[in-house]
Amino acid sequence: VETNRMKQQQQRQRHQRQKQYDDLQPPSKRILLEKKPRRGRAEGAEGRARREREERPPFALSPVDKATKPRSGALKAMRGHTPGNIGSRRGKGAAKRRLEEEPKRESFKDFLAHISMNLQSLKVSDLKRSDQVYSKLIERTLITPEIREQAKVAFEGLVEELCQEVVQIAKGRSFMNTEGEQRAEELIFDTDDDDLVIKKFNVEMLGKDIQTLQDGVWLNDEIINFHMKMMKDRMDRNAKSDLVPEAFKSRNLFFNTFFYAKLSDNGKGYNYKAVRRWSKKQKVQVHESQLDKVITPINVGNSHWCLSVINFKEKRIEYYDSLGGTNPKCMQNLRRYVQDEAKQYRKEEIDMKGWTDYTPRDIPQQRNGCDCGVFTTKYADYISENRDLDFTQDDMRMFRRRMALEIAKGHIL
Repeated sequence: VETNRMKQQQQRQRHQRQKQYDDLQPPSKRILLEKKPRRGRAEGAEGRARREREERPPFALSPVDKATKPRSGALKAMRGHTPGNIGSRRGKGAAKRRLEEEPKRESFKDFLAHISMNLQSLKVSDLKRSDQVYSKLIERTLITPEIREQAKVAFEGLVEELCQEVVQIAKGRSFMNTEGEQRAEELIFDTDDDDLVIKKFNVEMLGKDIQTLQDGVWLNDEIINFHMKMMKDRMDRNAKSDLVPEAFKSRNLFFNTFFYAKLSDNGKGYNYKAVRRWSKKQKVQVHESQLDKVITPINVGNSHWCLSVINFKEKRIEYYDSLGGTNPKCMQNLRRYVQDEAKQYRKEEIDMKGWTDYTPRDIPQQRNGCDCGVFTTKYADYISENRDLDFTQDDMRMFRRRMALEIAKGHIL
């Protein structure tokens, strides 16, 4: 009875080690292991014993295994001996084959490949608990003490990179499914002019506003301004969340489409008095100590939408035009605005000689005459979270439908 119990215990331990070994394999090899046909009793006791010895993973032996270990040279190889220390010629050959076929987890490169594969299956909430996740992965990885500290630093970098990738995917083109597209088209095409879509931020969004998201139609002020409010709401939520990577967090001030019209006196010049209370209403000062960026959509001649950004981190005035245009007058007015704000609320003079004007040319450009509003809104969306402007004209149809759903839900998706 004791002998049978010991054999059963050995068999359970072998199965457990085999499962741990299979989990360490790359996906392609894991599939092959899962599809490998099982051998029955017909192969005989000697064949089963030989197969078990050959397939046993290179883990340390338990006390039970040590008590009943065979005299095979392959088993010594499993315990860490080199082929040169193995006695029998047959065992030496088996050990060589095993050392050539099995992955060596002690190298730093193999460790990175292993944890990268395992991180893909985890959620962002799990990744943020990096210490716990790291401990679990270390337990499942054959890693030498010499590289543990280096591996820890690399692991934290991989976690941050993967978190950003997860967020990018969540915000990317994979967003729109069939059901979401149908709902968006119902909002855009089947909503009457006076139908109330949503009331939020003390603003009523009506059907006539949503209809401007139809293909080939210019966006009106209400659509762009509502998205600016949703971006501010998202920024406030992100600041309190531990699940959003730090790279996507930014202290931004969002103005609506009427701000620059008043600042420029409707294109006639410069009028700071018309907007001197705008920042105070949002309880923030236009200064580098409190803000990273000031983001403002601009209506150019009632026929084109652009975006301006006061970037305190980079110390530059930025202007984004989907038609590749420039606006030196706008940049000059924004410089004066920053200086006047400092005088008004901080009683100090700001020297802006070190600031530069930045009008990038390698940004997404429109290929028609109606999508400038969508481009401007997405410029603001991406820049507010420090993301690369990696969309194109081909994404405009999807963006219009996505913007309709976001307005209906009252938050950025």
